[in-house]
Amino acid sequence: MGYWAVLFLVVVPVLGQNDMYKLNIIHYNDFHAHFDEISQSGGTCDAVAPCVGGISRLATAIKQALEAEPESLVLNGGDTFQGTIWYNIMRWNVSQHFMNLLPQHDAHVLGNHEFDHGIEGLLPYLERLKTNVLGANVNTTLEPELGQYVKNYVIVERNNRSIGIIGVLLTAFTADTGMVVVEDELEAINREAAILAEQNVDIIIVLSHMGYSMDQELAAKMSPEVDIIVGAHSHTLLFTGDAPFGTPGGDYPTVITQDSGYQILIVQASAYTRYLGDITVFFNDEGKIVSWQGQPIYLGTSIIKDARMEAELDKWRSELYPISREVLGRSLVALRRNTCYGGECNLGSWVCDAFLDQMLPRAQGSNWNFAHLCLVSSGGLRANINSGDVTTEGLLMALPFENKLQSFELKGKYLLEALEYSVSAVQTNPNSFYSYRMLQIGGLRNTFNASAPSGSRLISSRVRCINCEVPNYSPVDPEATYRVITQDYLGNGGGGYSAITNNRENIEDYDYDYAALQDYMRKSKIFFQDNDERIKMIYN
Repeated sequence: MGYWAVLFLVVVPVLGQNDMYKLNIIHYNDFHAHFDEISQSGGTCDAVAPCVGGISRLATAIKQALEAEPESLVLNGGDTFQGTIWYNIMRWNVSQHFMNLLPQHDAHVLGNHEFDHGIEGLLPYLERLKTNVLGANVNTTLEPELGQYVKNYVIVERNNRSIGIIGVLLTAFTADTGMVVVEDELEAINREAAILAEQNVDIIIVLSHMGYSMDQELAAKMSPEVDIIVGAHSHTLLFTGDAPFGTPGGDYPTVITQDSGYQILIVQASAYTRYLGDITVFFNDEGKIVSWQGQPIYLGTSIIKDARMEAELDKWRSELYPISREVLGRSLVALRRNTCYGGECNLGSWVCDAFLDQMLPRAQGSNWNFAHLCLVSSGGLRANINSGDVTTEGLLMALPFENKLQSFELKGKYLLEALEYSVSAVQTNPNSFYSYRMLQIGGLRNTFNASAPSGSRLISSRVRCINCEVPNYSPVDPEATYRVITQDYLGNGGGGYSAITNNRENIEDYDYDYAALQDYMRKSKIFFQDNDERIKMIYN
């Protein structure tokens, strides 16, 4: 009942489907250590909103999909690591244990977050994972111990047909990859597709951890030997029509037509175990796509949790919950990340204000604070914090990456350059702005013109004084020096902020960001954060 209650079909009808070769693909992506169920918004469950997802529901949905289509491929789009306290505390061990309890997979592709704790954090996971791990553009020549577990492609047999699966990982990410070199994505895809074609493999899938935009861009120019891209990384829900939850970023599948007229399908299934992708594709005798049907399955309350998986989770919860369920403080309001990429979000403002609070005891001389301002990457804010009691688990879902706090001195001209860079994304429509580089701030007041050309969007930036009896804001002086508090990810080059990395001085490193927030909440006990227009976006 649970499976069929949430399966909405989109069918492209073609006569003679029974004469076609039928391939069903079950896929999920960006698991991000979501072993427990979550709220719909992605944070910890609360007493009011229904809880969704979790690995127990994922297990049930995969089993039900396999019962309906036993010859299905089962694919994982990468980023199994990182995102909840389960990974923060138990790392690769809990990840491999529960991945191996799911029904047998045909392939995983490496995601960028698999490298978050270096080669030494990834290798034991790969040693124990009982499936094919792919990365055609992941050159492991100088890391041979890792290389023995990473393949460029795999060929699987289904109903007397050979299907090639190529794995590829985006090149643009910051992590400790050791001596691994992540090479050009398109070159790797085309190279491996040619190798598969030479082996008479005429159905080829790219298991991609590149993101929806890049999948579309490369699909327009990649080898026409490729039929389907099973995507990940951007957490995009592809869905045709109205989705049970969330706003679709495109149709399922998204169809890309090359200049020659050849078409490639792209699918992706959100993130955090909210959905399980399920598509059936029909091919002719030459291995060309003729039609398709299917939609992602919403893993809501109608999906019954797998009993065996729940029993196994309970063994680990007994160790985890005394830590994860500690109440740190109480938020009177919801702290939301929804608007972080388009401007101000109160979660980002709260984090920055807390970081600045941690700098107060370091104030020198007549200054009332040590740092003038705070900068935080919106990409590091991963989940909302609900109003009410905030636990360690909830905190680490919101900021899971274990960055350390870092402060440094920076001239105003480089600060202004960094702020301009933060909004140098393409405006997609007249009244909406999105930049994956957006910085959340504290101790600053910024105004941007989202309608202006990239490179000239910053209208004004004012900074709060720290050597004054009554704090006030004045324009950033390009030649003045300001102390910035941020996370070491941003300070050390994450996100491409070369204006910061190449020009910072007198660097000081501190404890983990989450430790600072734990201390702030324990001290505050009760807190709130509003939107105070510290970031203004105008459109003209």
